[in-house]
Amino acid sequence: MNPATRLLTAIVMAGIAAAAGAQYSPAPEPLRSDYRLKVIEPAEGASISGNAVRVVVDLAFRPRDIAVAKDVTPTPAPKPQVDIFLDKEAKGSLKEGETYLVIDGVAAGTHTLLVTASDRSGAVVDRKEVHFTVLPPNRD
Repeated sequence: MNPATRLLTAIVMAGIAAAAGAQYSPAPEPLRSDYRLKVIEPAEGASISGNAVRVVVDLAFRPRDIAVAKDVTPTPAPKPQVDIFLDKEAKGSLKEGETYLVIDGVAAGTHTLLVTASDRSGAVVDRKEVHFTVLPPNRD
């Protein structure tokens, strides 16, 4: 093989290896946003009596540290939509100005609550997961 053919073969092989490596990508992290999501209730590891779970969320504007000209006031992105899931099942979305949602009929046992904040394109910009237990009814 002459040197030019070897060089061309090496370039092609490197391109194939790069393309194969690019096909694998780990689960995407939430995008950066000016809003931060916090689940107030239920607390991680909480034990809840009854079959209604109150989910309280705080979606606060916290601008990122980015360089901005001194005479420019940064404009926040539109507020994300907050969606609530219980054990991978959609339970509702918070409307503008709402901070809580009550989920009725939650069975006794351990549960996973997922709260997501999504921008207008549907991309998740923040997410929080909380694990809690609903206690069985007290039988006196």
